Amino acid sequence: MSPRQRLSPADRRAQLLAVGARMFAARPYEDVLMDDVAQQAGVSRALLYRYFPSKHALFAAVYQQAADRLLAETKLDPADSLVAQLVQGMDIHLDYFVANRHAVLAANRVLAGDPVIQTIMTGELDALR
Repeated sequence: MSPRQRLSPADRRAQLLAVGARMFAARPYEDVLMDDVAQQAGVSRALLYRYFPSKHALFAAVYQQAADRLLAETKLDPADSLVAQLVQGMDIHLDYFVANRHAVLAANRVLAGDPVIQTIMTGELDALR
């Protein structure tokens, strides 16, 4: 367990998201326990639940952060050809999918019908279109 340290709310949230992202990438959704996330982050369960009231909420925040990052890294430059934009965007997304297989499978299988996850996916697809 990491030593506990006082962080600003924004830094603590970022830390919890980073730990959650690592855990959801490394393990199937069902195998990620909030107790383990808290332990890895060096915080109490109560503090973790103050930021994220459920594993679903943590996953949704991790997935939203990933979608935002993927959009930021995808170059949508009208000066580039459509093919060049498509290839670059696909490369960015495929690299994420390979590195975060469990998170991608969770979003597309375990939580496939979840309205929050679907909204994140739809928002990203709308931005890419």
